[in-house]
Amino acid sequence: MALVEEDLPGVGKVRQDFQLKEDGVLARRLQEQEYEQHFNSNVQLRRTARHDVNYAKEMQKKEVLSFKEVEEVRRKELREREEEDERHAAEMEAKLKEEEDVLMAMKMQDELLAKNMFEEERKREERKKRQEEEDMRLARQSSLQEEQLKQQQRREEEEMSLREARRLQQLHLGEARGSKYASR
Repeated sequence: MALVEEDLPGVGKVRQDFQLKEDGVLARRLQEQEYEQHFNSNVQLRRTARHDVNYAKEMQKKEVLSFKEVEEVRRKELREREEEDERHAAEMEAKLKEEEDVLMAMKMQDELLAKNMFEEERKREERKKRQEEEDMRLARQSSLQEEQLKQQQRREEEEMSLREARRLQQLHLGEARGSKYASR
């Protein structure tokens, strides 16, 4: 088969066909580059996303651990504060109990002392009353003569008591004066 010039297309037509094919090849190459860039971009984005997710998970773990540590420290401090408060309250309660016991003992001692003093006073009053009754009984039984003798003895005793009282008073005054001079 022989090529006939008439069958051949013209240079312009060949050039135009060649340019079309070249444009198609170029378009295909640009499209492949675009697909490859898009694919590589997607791969890179996925890698970055995976890295970011892993990094975020790691940071979250650290934050959770840090929060747990802080929370544990806070709980420990709170427990220690509660224990200290309980010790302080127990000490205060023991101190108050001790003071209450001392006050109760003092109150009981005062009551016992008051009771003893009352009992002593009552016994003294009874003795005095019995003595007075005895004196009255003896006085009634005595005769007039004994009464006069007693009166005489009483007068003598009173005089003697007065003399003794004066003597004691003078001694006392002398001692007071002596101590007054001695203190100067």
